[in-house]
Amino acid sequence: MGALTADRPKGLLPINGRPLVAHQITNLRQAGIQDITLVAGYRAEQYAGLGIEVVVNPEYATTNMVASLFCATTVFDDPKGNTLVHYGDVIVEPRHLERLNAEPRDIACLVDMDWIDYFRARGEHWRDDVEALNMGEDGRLLTIGGAAENLQHVHGRFVGALKLSSLGAIECHAHYRQMLESAADSPGALQAIRQQYTTDFLQSLIDNYIAVQATLIKRGWLEFDCTADYEAAVSWFRTKDSRFFDVSSIPAMEPGL
Repeated sequence: MGALTADRPKGLLPINGRPLVAHQITNLRQAGIQDITLVAGYRAEQYAGLGIEVVVNPEYATTNMVASLFCATTVFDDPKGNTLVHYGDVIVEPRHLERLNAEPRDIACLVDMDWIDYFRARGEHWRDDVEALNMGEDGRLLTIGGAAENLQHVHGRFVGALKLSSLGAIECHAHYRQMLESAADSPGALQAIRQQYTTDFLQSLIDNYIAVQATLIKRGWLEFDCTADYEAAVSWFRTKDSRFFDVSSIPAMEPGL
């Protein structure tokens, strides 16, 4: 995000008077999630004082989302109850996080069924960020990630939040370790795994007959992928525009955050 993150990680960008990560923590707590672990990389030391566990990915510059996720060894070595995985550059309304946490399937992800108007509002190049996502009639994901050739074949938008039951967390961790072991003798394949996006990993689960359920929502989230996203969100909070996200659902200030 250029100059916006020259001196801070993206999670500390101010939104409505508070850092992005503070909104995420508040919304997770409102959804009943109290035990929160943040995996950081760039300028990780700036996350001190949030009142949550901060784990550092020392190889953040050469790895990607999935490698960072499994740095949270305290979560995946001995999972207890549900684990919600939440991207660091999205805000999700608490009601959606609650619904995701209540999903009975072992592995589930939030999918927005009413995403196109939001993407159009993010800028003229919105189509560049459209990803393939196809579901079966039972709501299980069939394909996720990669370029979408036709919008009619995009059944929804992955929001950047996952729910893993204890079994789901164990399955995901085991699958990741298996991938690393199978690529141990091939530096190129090993690096490709370490560079995986979350959608790549989810597709790998699906390809290996591990079910991934879609928890369907309509709007109620914001993504901060580029400067235009940030500027649009700041404008919506300033003008109290709740077309895509209920800007009144989160406080402007909270002691200690």
